[in-house]
Amino acid sequence: MQLKIKLISDQHEFVITDKTGKTLDDYFEQLIDNSTPFIKIGNKILQKSTIEYIDAD
Repeated sequence: MQLKIKLISDQHEFVITDKTGKTLDDYFEQLIDNSTPFIKIGNKILQKSTIEYIDAD
């Protein structure tokens, strides 16, 4: 699955190819889980508060 991620501080989105089999709903559940301020998406670890949006193709 191709994930387009836009960070609040950047003008452009970047693309991550996720081969883990997770769905967009899985990432949503991780984003709203307040037990950790970080999320691992593909080969990146991002601070949740910096993510503006995630779009999936």
